[in-house]
Amino acid sequence: PVVTQFQAASTSARREIAILRFEVVETGTEVAYLVTDSPVPPDASASWQASPPLVFPVASDGLFVLYPWAKDGAGNVSAVYAQPVTVLVDTVAPQILSFRAPAISGQRAIRIDAWDAADERGITGYLVSFSAEPPSASDDRWTSSAPQNVLVATDGLFSLYPWVRDAAGNVSAC
Repeated sequence: PVVTQFQAASTSARREIAILRFEVVETGTEVAYLVTDSPVPPDASASWQASPPLVFPVASDGLFVLYPWAKDGAGNVSAVYAQPVTVLVDTVAPQILSFRAPAISGQRAIRIDAWDAADERGITGYLVSFSAEPPSASDDRWTSSAPQNVLVATDGLFSLYPWVRDAAGNVSAC
């Protein structure tokens, strides 16, 4: 058998990596599938599956290189796939270390005086909201750098909530 297509999520905020595509060409009718994090061909006693796996579980955070494998009914195993997929698994949310804005602002562009956040793999998004409900990692309001100010439409009292996001899509606590 020949693995012709293989794709997995490039990042995961869970210890399960989503397998997005796994296609095999085989002239026979019996095909078994396996994903490993090793370029060494698995043997017949490996945990082969009758259909392509949907996830690849991992025990820890880190970088993983995934290799797809196929086995035919005669026990022949595919060659090592030429384009393995590297995936970052990061289950730890970034932290906001400090955030400060003036208690009173004479303008509708409220200045952000201080904003410091940390993540062992880096911050990829910043967002200030008016709600304590965490934004989704795919919210279109995320910016790649910390905003200098927050715009409000009217005069009044506003609570500002800072959020940061990392490359795996983990969102900080408020």
